[in-house]
Amino acid sequence: MIKPNEPDNDNASLLKLATVHRVKGLEFDQVILASANDGLIPLDFALNNKGDAVSLQDADTEERSLVYVAITRARKSAMILGYGNLSNFFS
Repeated sequence: MIKPNEPDNDNASLLKLATVHRVKGLEFDQVILASANDGLIPLDFALNNKGDAVSLQDADTEERSLVYVAITRARKSAMILGYGNLSNFFS
């Protein structure tokens, strides 16, 4: 697992696991975005109980940005996996 505040081990033969928040600024040959399901992407908690339309739009934009950053960490290939209902971000 890639841990906060620790340098990344550059050993290419390792499988590395991280949150979408942690991968900013890093690069990998392949990236798998797992569990790209409705309710997880965007995270329901991040969008619920916003006071107004502007706050909701800002939260949606932030969630989209996290997905974009995670997928663009791939140098060679990226795969998006999900089960059940895939997030509407990918339709």
